[in-house]
Amino acid sequence: HARHGDVEVSTSSSDGVGLVAFGGPAVGVDIETTRAVPEADDIARTLLHPDEAAWIDAGPDRSARFLAVWVRKEAVVKLTGEGLQRDLRSFAVHPTAAGQEAVTGADDLGDVVTMAVPVPDGVAALAWRSAEVA
Repeated sequence: HARHGDVEVSTSSSDGVGLVAFGGPAVGVDIETTRAVPEADDIARTLLHPDEAAWIDAGPDRSARFLAVWVRKEAVVKLTGEGLQRDLRSFAVHPTAAGQEAVTGADDLGDVVTMAVPVPDGVAALAWRSAEVA
């Protein structure tokens, strides 16, 4: 995560696959390799917003749902520059099949949206501040 003039750069990698996003005034990106996450339920209950934990629990593939939430959460905290120092329960992301989703639950993130980014053998997301949701 770095700023070069008026352009923000965010990077992420997982198992040899990388993702780079350029944007302004702020952007965040995260990628994870598709895999089983046996601790998904425990992490969701302790670290994620209750709405996200319920969404993960409601589907047949908890690992895939967990990763869909996780990459969006990581992208958001990269965008803000807080990283995992921020309490991940303080806001909620809302993965959908397509399109952008507004982040909810935190006033300072009221204009932040996330979106899935198609990648081979993984799951990824982009976060940015959008005047359209403010």
